[in-house]
Amino acid sequence: AYVQGKFEIFTRDSLVRRCNAILYAWYYEMMSRAKDLRHQVLFNGTSACIRKAALEKIGGFSEVTLTEDIDTSFLILSAGYETRMLDAVVTTALVPWRFRDLTTQFWRWSNHLSSRIFSF
Repeated sequence: AYVQGKFEIFTRDSLVRRCNAILYAWYYEMMSRAKDLRHQVLFNGTSACIRKAALEKIGGFSEVTLTEDIDTSFLILSAGYETRMLDAVVTTALVPWRFRDLTTQFWRWSNHLSSRIFSF
């Protein structure tokens, strides 16, 4: 249903940003590679090519969520589609400047993710 490319953090001018770059590298090099073995890579919100038919089948992107990328992943995978990882950096990204912003982002991802998993 989609191919997820990698992105690289190009701003590593602080400890928080360097740590975030390491976390993203771990996510792509460990987690996404493992998920790719089962053709169940999660959509990360950027750097992906998605089939229009797959989006139409699940009703498009949700407009009532904070993490439409994760919702899209779960709905597409639940519809029986396979997803893959493109082992190439296709874009660059910015990450939060402050530790507080980084922890807020992680909370948002983990809180939404856990509520979504247990709602199936």
